[in-house]
Amino acid sequence: MNLLIGYGEIDIELLNGKSEFKFCSDGCRDKTVAVCYDAQNIDSSLQTGCPSNQCMFKAGVSKSQGSYFLWFFDRIFPKGFTSDICETAVLRSPEASLSFPTLMPTLSCEPLKRNGNVITLVVTEHGCPLIVKNAKIWSATTPSATTPSSVSSTDSSSFAFHYCNWFYFSWHILFLY
Repeated sequence: MNLLIGYGEIDIELLNGKSEFKFCSDGCRDKTVAVCYDAQNIDSSLQTGCPSNQCMFKAGVSKSQGSYFLWFFDRIFPKGFTSDICETAVLRSPEASLSFPTLMPTLSCEPLKRNGNVITLVVTEHGCPLIVKNAKIWSATTPSATTPSSVSSTDSSSFAFHYCNWFYFSWHILFLY
């Protein structure tokens, strides 16, 4: 699992082909995290704050009438809690698969995968960490004169930064085992 902390763009390789996020309430009360991602089967209601080729995933903890609620995408169908919890969301189209039941389906866009199972995430709002399950940081290798040109993944300790963003954004990745 990778714990994303900070703002900016990063490429993630999905090890099981699923875009699965885990969000925990501990230390995140009254806070939100938002991530834009390249998508297909785009639902325009999920694009607010993202470019036209992307959809947004949001997670947060809100307080209402003295109780706290964890939510994904919007605050309409949250899960109440009294002690800290962690929940997951798998991004699919047209509906996300959440680890807790909701009264109505939760709309989602299908993440656009390239180079096999690589997706691009852009953290646009960071109030709390977001865990990307079953994934590792991905970057293209630079071909040498003796090897054919190819794209491959690297070990989980490498970072995939876009050149213009490295100066402005600081990413901290914590690998949980």
